[in-house]
Amino acid sequence: MPNKADWSEQCLKDCEKFVGLRLMRDEDSLNQANHDFGRLVKGDCSGVAIPHNIAQLKLLVEYANRHHLALTPRGKGLSEGGQSIAGFKSLSVILTNLNNIEAPDLNNMTITCETGANWGEIKKACLSDGVIPEVTMANDDITLGGVLAVGGIASNSHIYGPVVSTVESLEVLTGNGKHVKCNWQKDKKLFHSSLSNLGYSSITTKATLRLRRFKKYTRSWTLLFDSLDACIDAEVNLKCNRICDHIETFTIPCIPGTRFNKGKREPYAHWVYALHLGCEYDTPQSPPTGENFLPYINFWQCSDISDTETVEFYERYQIRFKQMHQTGDWNRPHPWIDCFISASSLSKVLPEILNILPPQVASCRFQPINDRSLPRLFMRPPTNHLFALAILPMGVDEHMSETILSKLKYINSMLLAVGSKRYLSGWLADFDRDEYWSHHYGDEFEFREAMKKLHDPNKVLTSWALSPEAEACLESA
Repeated sequence: MPNKADWSEQCLKDCEKFVGLRLMRDEDSLNQANHDFGRLVKGDCSGVAIPHNIAQLKLLVEYANRHHLALTPRGKGLSEGGQSIAGFKSLSVILTNLNNIEAPDLNNMTITCETGANWGEIKKACLSDGVIPEVTMANDDITLGGVLAVGGIASNSHIYGPVVSTVESLEVLTGNGKHVKCNWQKDKKLFHSSLSNLGYSSITTKATLRLRRFKKYTRSWTLLFDSLDACIDAEVNLKCNRICDHIETFTIPCIPGTRFNKGKREPYAHWVYALHLGCEYDTPQSPPTGENFLPYINFWQCSDISDTETVEFYERYQIRFKQMHQTGDWNRPHPWIDCFISASSLSKVLPEILNILPPQVASCRFQPINDRSLPRLFMRPPTNHLFALAILPMGVDEHMSETILSKLKYINSMLLAVGSKRYLSGWLADFDRDEYWSHHYGDEFEFREAMKKLHDPNKVLTSWALSPEAEACLESA
C-alpha cells in the first residue's frame, strides 16, 4: 500500500484550514479528475485541489506527509493510461494555476516557466522576440509539467532530442516537501530523477528551457513512399546530415477493396508513407529548393510543396485538435501506444502492426530522434538510429473498443519483444506494475527506487499508473 490512511472528510476539512484552500469534492470535479484523455481508466480520487501558488502546493505536500496521505499531480489530464489520474483514495492536485512565464532571457537564450503553463502560452511569450523553445510541442494545450514527466517529442527532435534534453535547470518540490533547485551539475541525481519519471518522487514546479532563433518562413514538402524501407532510409540520412529542420512521417491507407478473412469480409489497405519535411528560411525571394536532398531520396511522388510563415507552421496541428472536438473524437477512447524503437526493428514490425489493425482506425507516425544528452530515466533501446513510433487509433467507438484493445495488447507485447521502450504518455495496456517498471527502467530501476526512498519516503506521490492497487476499467465512449 502506498499509504496507510485515506482522505476522510475530516482530513479534507483539516487540510483546507491548514493550506487555506478549498478542496473540491462535488461530483463533476471528481468525475473530471478521475479520467484522462485516454478514457480507458477510471480513478478513485477523494477530492481535488487547485493550488494558487507554489506556497500552497508546499503546504499540501507537508500536510500529506504528516498524515501519510497520497497526492496525484495533474496538469490538463492529457495522459492516456492513468498517469495523471488519482488512484487508491488519492487527492488530485491540479497545477494549472502555477503558470507564470518569465520574459525570455535573450542573453542566455533561455526561458523560465512554471510548469502549469501550457505550450501555447510559452510560445506566445517568445515569438515577438523571434525565439522559440528548441523543441516545441504540437498541442498548445498540454502543460510543460506534463511534458517533462514523460519526455516531449516534436518534429525537430532529430536535431535537439526531446524537450527534456533542452532543460537547463529545474525547481522541484520533493515528495517530502523540500523545494530544491537542480540542474545537470547541481543535485544532478535529483535533476535526473525529476525528468521522464511521471512525477514519481518529486513535483517539478519551474523549468528553464533553451531557446533558439527561428527563421521567418518555412517551406514544407510532403513526399510519398510506397516502400517503408526507402522512407526510413531517407529519414536516417536527413537526420544524420541535418538537412531539414522538421521531419516526421505518417502512414496513409489506400483501401482498394475488401477481402474474405476468418469468416467475414473486411476492408484491406495498401499503405503509403507520407514524409513531411520542413526547412526554415529568411528571404522570401529565395526559398530552399530541396536540390541538396530531393535527388538523393528514393520517393514515389511529391504531393505538396508549400510556404508559410514559421509562426503559422507551428500552429499546423491546432486545426486537427479542433476537428476532434467538433466531431466528438476527443471524447472517445484513445488507446494510443508510443515507443522508442531502432530503425531495423521499425522496418520489421510496422507492416505487421498495420496488418493487425483495421485500416479505418489505424494511424501511425514515426520519426528519427537525437538521443544524445538524455536524462537517465528517459529509456530507449541501444541503437545507432533511434526512432519514435506512435500508434494512434482514431475514432474508436464503444462497439470496437474490446476488439481494438485486444489487438493493441498484442502489438504492445510485440514491440517490447523486439526491445523497444515505451514512451510513457500513452496507454500502457494491462500490466503488473512492479514487474513492468522493473523491466522498463532496467539498469536504472535501482536508482529510481533509491531516489523515491530518499525524496518521498512516505510515498505521498502516486497515480493510477504507479499504484499497484489500481484496477483498469474501459469507460463508455
